Amino acid sequence: MDFEHERREEVIQHIYERYGRHGAAIAGTVIRYRARSAVREVGKAMGLSEDVTGRLAKASWGPGREQTLAELASGLGLDPADTR
Repeated sequence: MDFEHERREEVIQHIYERYGRHGAAIAGTVIRYRARSAVREVGKAMGLSEDVTGRLAKASWGPGREQTLAELASGLGLDPADTR
């Protein structure tokens, strides 16, 4: 189960109290994104539209990856001066 980060410690302490420290365990996972998925997630977080994130994600894979970010943005019709 995943708990909101602000109450995670509260949940852990409850489990320790109920089952004891020897009867409880914590397990974690790490998510690793591939380039296209990472671009889509960052685009959402930055408030970019789906069509823009889609174009950026598609351009992040395959030929042309040696371009600078400004060249990539210009080639996709985006404004390289936009700090997002």
